[in-house]
Order: sequence, then C-alpha cells, then structure tokens
Amino acid sequence: MILMQAALAPPEQALVAWLKWRSENSAEAYQYTHNRLLPLISRRLGQSPLTQEDRAFLRGLYRYHWTRNQLLSNCAASILETLENHGVPTLLLKGLALAHLTYRDLGVRPMHDFDVLVAPAQRDRAVAVLEAAGWSYEPPLPALSAAHGCEFRNDKDQRFDLHWFTTDESRWAGADDDFWAGAATLSLGATVTRVLNSTHQLLHVLVHGVKCTGASPCNWVADACAILDSAAVIDWEEFVECARRRRVVLPIALGLRFLKESVGRPVPESVLRELDSTPVNWVDRTYFKSKIRGGTDRLAMLRPFLEYVRNERATGLGSLFGFLRFLRDRWHLQRKRQLPGRIWARLQKRLSGTD
Repeated sequence: MILMQAALAPPEQALVAWLKWRSENSAEAYQYTHNRLLPLISRRLGQSPLTQEDRAFLRGLYRYHWTRNQLLSNCAASILETLENHGVPTLLLKGLALAHLTYRDLGVRPMHDFDVLVAPAQRDRAVAVLEAAGWSYEPPLPALSAAHGCEFRNDKDQRFDLHWFTTDESRWAGADDDFWAGAATLSLGATVTRVLNSTHQLLHVLVHGVKCTGASPCNWVADACAILDSAAVIDWEEFVECARRRRVVLPIALGLRFLKESVGRPVPESVLRELDSTPVNWVDRTYFKSKIRGGTDRLAMLRPFLEYVRNERATGLGSLFGFLRFLRDRWHLQRKRQLPGRIWARLQKRLSGTD
C-alpha cells in the first residue's frame, strides 16, 4: 500500500510515502507489482525534491515503458487498420486505450500486450484476416461461448489478445451491445477505432481487476483512480444499470468500496446503496465467491456449471446436452464421450489440491 500512496496520493503525501518506502528498500529491490506503479510515481513526483539516484531510476523506468508502449501502439495501429480495412469494426480495450485517452501518457501505464475487441459475429472473419496478415493462435480456436478471447502472435514474437466479449464474466449474445453503442473514438496512427466511454471503462476495469484477493490491487486501482481523477464525467445511473445488466454487481460493489475507503476516491454513497439493494441470485453469488476465493477453493469445482448457467440462461437457453457441449468446447475435446475421463481427472486434481 505504501507505493500505491506514492503513486496516487497528492504530491506532498506521495513524496512522504516514497521516502518511507526507499528508507526500507533499495531501488533494485522492486518487484513486478512495484513496476506497475513506479512509472506513475515518476510523474507524480516530477517536481518533488528527489535524490539524483532516485530521479534517474524513476526516469529510466518511465523511458523504458514509453518506448515499449510506442512499439505496442504502432503494432496495434497496424492491426486495427488491417481489420477495419477488411470491414471488421474494432474497439481497443484495457491498457493501451487507457494510456492514450485517460493517462494521456504512454510512459506511465506499463503493459506487455494490447487487447482488441470485435463483435462475436465478426470473430471468424477477423481470425481469417489476421491469419492472412501473418498472425497465428495456439489451436484449437475456442468456441464463441467457451471463452471471451485468445492470444495471437507473429514471427516477430509480437502478441495481442483478440476478444469477442469484453469480459469472461458476461459471455452471452448481446452482452456488449451497450459498450459498442456508447463507444467513443480514438485515432491511432492513420486509423480511427473505438474505445469504451469513461463510464463503461470504469466498469470494465473493475470487473477485470476485482477477481481474486491474492492479486495485487495495484493492477487495477491505478487505472480506476486515473478514470475518476480525470475530467471525464461518470454517468452513475448508467454505471449501475450496466452492472445489473451484466450481472457483475458483487465485484463492482467490492471494487468501489476499496476505491472509496482505501484510496479516498469520490464514489457516491447512493451508488453503493443502489448496488447493495440489487437482488443477486445464488448462481451469481456462488460464481463470484468462487472467483474471489481463488482457484484452489472447492467452489471452483462448480465454476464450469455456474459459467454455463450464467451465460446460457441469460438468453433463456440451457439444457443438460448444452452443458455437455459447453464442457466439450471449453476443454477442447473432439467428442462428448471424452468428457467422463476428463471430468474424473480434473476431480482428482481438485481433491488432491494439485489443480
């Protein structure tokens, strides 16, 4: 939390937090989670009195990520242009979109790849276009209902994630219609693509980030704070309704409380009351409980069934045969008769704690 204060608090408090951390750590002792915050700290403490060593260290990290993200941005522009020119509408997600429109600085938002969304109906066309352009994925390609995206890479070891749903938690027909309808635009190179508006961006950051208590919150808190601290206006009424439509009220409420109580961001109490008053059925409650507790919890054994019920029943569908087909597709099996062996193997791993 001390580095989070240095990255997110007002400059005077940020400097105090940084000096406290440095009194207990060498500059070389930083870890991956620290690396996520250090470029932000560099900008936050830009005018603060730092030692020459610390200033050089922080500026060096900033320049590294600025250079890396310029390369990612150029690669993304090429992919987006290729897809758009072949009639595939695109929407840039997550870090690269945030770096350009929210942080407005490619040096303060570390990332190792970027994420592009296409509509589910355009997924297969997008894959064909990408393959023709020299990109490939690890086969087999997931079924539309079995995943929300997959990684692509080329012979230069560049990589990005192609999504056909924005989140793993909401994978049903029409789940992202509101995101597409409310999208803003972003010019990247010679290409104009789409990005989530600030209201939907905040929701997406929270859903993607608030998943497991074992993960460092700095991976999403900085993004959420950047959105709330920017000049962008959050439509809180739409935010709550969007969380309800996507059935992600529980992680959203948890994330907003952390932002309000732990990092002092302005989250309206009325929004928290609205979320708390939203009925949550046992499927959604159990599903998110299993995700928050992590993969080793026994509830995780139920997660495939809970995912199927969430995503299929959302459109009024669902059956035993449908669930078996879902498992076959999710586990990349050729035939349903392979399911008993796979289920037994996974059950043994869960019970032994090796999964």
